[in-house]
Amino acid sequence: MIKNTFLLSIYQIAITFPLPILLALALNEIKDGIFKRSVQMFTYAPYFISTVVIVSMIILMLSPRTGIVNNLIELIGGQSDMFRSIFVWSDAWQITGSIPVLIIYPFAQKYFVQGMLLGSVKG
Repeated sequence: MIKNTFLLSIYQIAITFPLPILLALALNEIKDGIFKRSVQMFTYAPYFISTVVIVSMIILMLSPRTGIVNNLIELIGGQSDMFRSIFVWSDAWQITGSIPVLIIYPFAQKYFVQGMLLGSVKG
């Protein structure tokens, strides 16, 4: 029991820690406004959608008999019992969307205020 918890915790930290930072850096470099907003919407969507709806979507996609993802996994020869990966990656999707907002916003606000003080931004 402790081994499973320990492995799940290490796996979750290894995946969910770097993803928001990498996403924030990538979003900061993107100049195309439509693509940037689309990526932000997709990654931030779990916070606008109820957790119950997200779980229902995951259950439908990963159903052992009719799920699209499990059918693809079995088609390439993988196992359909992947609890750890499902748990960690669904959590990563929920966390990854909100953290870049917290990382980028203070920097954007700082540069916006500096631009207003210098007169380069009209407010």
